[in-house]
Amino acid sequence: MMPPETAKLGASPSDHYPDIPPVIVDKWQVIVDTLAELARVPAGLIMRISGDNLEVMISSHTPGNPYHPGESECFINSGLY
Repeated sequence: MMPPETAKLGASPSDHYPDIPPVIVDKWQVIVDTLAELARVPAGLIMRISGDNLEVMISSHTPGNPYHPGESECFINSGLY
């Protein structure tokens, strides 16, 4: 079962994104959690561009992870990535 903050990911943030079925979101969550654990990092993320923002789409459930789905930062000229 997916956490409530992840369940809303099936809804598109804009007309530019297709709906992502919950079964796919659940699989991506398992992948992100597994990779973060194997790499021994505090956060594993799947991000997406939403307008001028870089948005956390899926965030690992690892201890100390400061990122949460739905959070975003301005991507343009930010130095991110």
